[in-house]
Amino acid sequence: PIRRDYDGFDEIITKVEALLLTAPVDITTLTEENIVGEWRLAYASSSSFAFNDGYTGVGKTTPGGATFVSLLQHFELKASGAKSFKVIETFATTVGGADLEVTVNGDWSIVQRTEPITRRPYILVEIKPRNVKYGLVVVDGNRVEKGWKTMRILNS
Repeated sequence: PIRRDYDGFDEIITKVEALLLTAPVDITTLTEENIVGEWRLAYASSSSFAFNDGYTGVGKTTPGGATFVSLLQHFELKASGAKSFKVIETFATTVGGADLEVTVNGDWSIVQRTEPITRRPYILVEIKPRNVKYGLVVVDGNRVEKGWKTMRILNS
């Protein structure tokens, strides 16, 4: 995980974010094949991610507490055209000592949008979670698809 406990961290991240926002990108060249594969989260600037101690928020609700360790995203494009998505979020638990893995399965698509103020087009990989599994817990249906608020950060 990225450490924030050294001088200059926020300054470096601010500069990187500014470069990414001003870099010329031809969004018409992005294809589904560019997204396919495994992606390990290296950095998140989302205040929701920080508040919830991760993507799912499970770490914050784990009895005894848990600390976010890593997040791995896996995007798959099947021959049928179906697009599946899997997130494995790992937490270090403070009770028991074993890591807790949270798995989110779902679907994804590429969506082109326009930023309302600047009118600049941008690409969004839209995530539609279908179920969440951790330990003996399995949650699916509307509770995940519409009600799991912490996971909306990937679509913002």
